[in-house]
Amino acid sequence: GESVNTDIANHVPEGWVISGKYPTSITFGSENPAPINVTIEHGTKDVTNDPSQADKVNKTITRTIDIDIAGKTSEYTKQTATLHRSATKDLVTGEVTYGAWNLDGAKFDKVPAPEEAGYTVTNPNAAPEVAITGDTESSTVTFNYTANEQTRKIIFVDGGKTVGKPQILTGKTGTSVTIGNGNGETPLQVPTGYEVVPGTEVPTTVPFNADSKDNGDITVQVQAKKDTDDGRNDKGNKDVYREVTRTITVNIEGQAPQTVTQTLAFYRIKTTNEATGKVTYTDWTSNMEDGATSFPELEIPSEAGYTRTITGGTITTKDGKDYVASQSGLENGEPVNNITVTVDYEKADHTQLINYVDKAGKVISHYNVNGKTGESVNTDIANHVPEGWVISGKYPTSITFGS
Repeated sequence: GESVNTDIANHVPEGWVISGKYPTSITFGSENPAPINVTIEHGTKDVTNDPSQADKVNKTITRTIDIDIAGKTSEYTKQTATLHRSATKDLVTGEVTYGAWNLDGAKFDKVPAPEEAGYTVTNPNAAPEVAITGDTESSTVTFNYTANEQTRKIIFVDGGKTVGKPQILTGKTGTSVTIGNGNGETPLQVPTGYEVVPGTEVPTTVPFNADSKDNGDITVQVQAKKDTDDGRNDKGNKDVYREVTRTITVNIEGQAPQTVTQTLAFYRIKTTNEATGKVTYTDWTSNMEDGATSFPELEIPSEAGYTRTITGGTITTKDGKDYVASQSGLENGEPVNNITVTVDYEKADHTQLINYVDKAGKVISHYNVNGKTGESVNTDIANHVPEGWVISGKYPTSITFGS
């Protein structure tokens, strides 16, 4: 008949919890009561905030975005997302179970490929928008870039004026070309007819920079190439070297001719502008040791006793002596043609007067004996005596005419 508190709640096995209804008290009858069955189940505990669960209930996912430029990789940016979930511990078994990740629309936004001067991205969609799930792992994606083709110009300038065609250089961003004539080098293409001005600094290395503003034109100072032909070194070429002669022949009647040859040499320098084709010359200049441009005067015999004529020149007299006068080897600045001077001496005609005189010196008669210079002539005096007269003295039977 006694009513007793069952105290069931205080006798639940450790780790278990009552899952159904149960009597809080009972009243005993005349006999022992039947057993009371109380339904229990495993108890649980929220351990979400337990430090031991920190790395199991929190998850940070990272997407690293790199850029690879011509084989050199660097980090561009990172995207992160943090997920959370609950943790429940079974107090009977000690097992911890986890709830679903709290995604709440988590995602990685699309990242466009950055522009890199001088390069082109080959996979612009490498970082698309990605929805994040509980299975999403951290990852790395890479934008790959290839070098662009670049162009540079070498401009050739003569006195401030561009000449010829520019030399075009091509190459990939980040590379360079070497200017030179060696193996693997690029020769400088100077326009035909020109040469680099001495002392001009020509770059040996031309880089292809990423920024086109750094790929400006390169200026090389040039000048027209000039070929010179100096007559002193090209004596077989009459265009630049000439020898002029003056041949003087003295012909004296009755004697062998006497010949003297005088020579003058002249040169000039021919310059050909290879760029324009224009040809220029210096003035003709003497190539004689004494710088002479005129033939020297030449002494010749006196004309006494002769009739003298000259062709091709003139005769001058100085200090009582006769000369073939000096003649210039240039006419209007050009070497003259060879000169021939001839001086002829023809024996002069002479007359010898022969007088026949008496003892008083009176001229009774006369006659002339004719001849030429140097000629011996019979006077024939005996055959010209006046009629009735006789020669009373000595007389020459012949005479020789002098000058």
